Amino acid sequence: MRRVLDGSSKISFPPPWWKVKREAFRVGRQIDDFCLRTTGVAAMQLYLRHVIDPKVVRKAGALTLTNRVAIYVIYPANGLLPSHLIALDYIRQCGYVPVVVTNLKLPAEAERDILDRSAALITRPNFGYDFGGYRDGVRFILPHVNQIDHLAFFNDSTWFPLNPDRDWLKEAEGLGADYVGSVSHCGMDPDGKWDFRKDPWVIDPNYRIFHYCSFSILMSGRLVQSPEFAAFWRNYRATDDKPTTIVRGEIGLSRMVMASGFSHAATLASAKLGPLLAELPEDHLRRIAEEIVIPASAPLRAEQAAVLADKATDGPALRNLILRAVVKQGPAYALAPFDITERTGNFLKKSPVVLNEASAQATFRFLETYPSPEAKVFLDEAREMYRRKPPQADAA
Repeated sequence: MRRVLDGSSKISFPPPWWKVKREAFRVGRQIDDFCLRTTGVAAMQLYLRHVIDPKVVRKAGALTLTNRVAIYVIYPANGLLPSHLIALDYIRQCGYVPVVVTNLKLPAEAERDILDRSAALITRPNFGYDFGGYRDGVRFILPHVNQIDHLAFFNDSTWFPLNPDRDWLKEAEGLGADYVGSVSHCGMDPDGKWDFRKDPWVIDPNYRIFHYCSFSILMSGRLVQSPEFAAFWRNYRATDDKPTTIVRGEIGLSRMVMASGFSHAATLASAKLGPLLAELPEDHLRRIAEEIVIPASAPLRAEQAAVLADKATDGPALRNLILRAVVKQGPAYALAPFDITERTGNFLKKSPVVLNEASAQATFRFLETYPSPEAKVFLDEAREMYRRKPPQADAA
């Protein structure tokens, strides 16, 4: 028999069994995540080798590995989508052979669609986010690494390509660096109280958390054939804790590249943004500021609204807003519309659609107006994401 305890809030005792199971699972997951975050290299390798790796299934695809390979990691929670196939066709169009890693088991028909477009389909447990998937992709290509001139990493946290005629991989190759991302992040303190009307715009790649974002990376053969690259993946400790994955994965790989003396660059060079924006007229800066996507900072969204609403706002104030958004939110979010429409970018992050109402609407507006058939496909998927998981609006 269940009774209700007196007090300011109604509490059933004993609690419903489903609540007991939910809380037991939550606590167990927290303990598990803590253990995995704090486990040493040797113990984590044992866990991966004896728990995760035996569940990894590889299937050969229709294509043969060449000197240009792209590992594409997907998490098809809503099934294999048109955007996944668009991305695979684009990778092939750019002269790269895809190796697809899925963190969820796919139906047979979806597997066939992928196998027709790739050298392999690797199905693995959903553990470790994108870097867990990259690890299994790297394990697959390592026996062939001496024939690889370029290796790319992509994942489905972005829609791409917005413009299929724009070859991002060719542009990245053209930079001549060993490690190229579409964007970098955290070249200065993201929590700093910056005012770029007076503070200098200086990106420091030696800043402790500077890194290249992992949704689009291109690496040279010199890097992927190096002992440092093999050691990084041999010792990589996958985890289901997202912040720890960023530290060990995105930041860790970027820091290894730099510490080992390999060259690095981004197709959207953050260091050049300050001078670039300083040359733009006020109306142009306003348009960029209006398109900023800010999914994870209510104070920054409030700042954006206030600056745009203030009739006294001038060019330096708009430039300051844009640069502050780049530092605090990251160029992959803040400057995606600008990078895609005015530079050579081709990647649009998906998460703003479900993180915040304002950023969802900004994403919709951009996709509605971008003139490509691919954008219309991505817009349909964005609306379906929004329908399945409506985001919250900021408090008034």
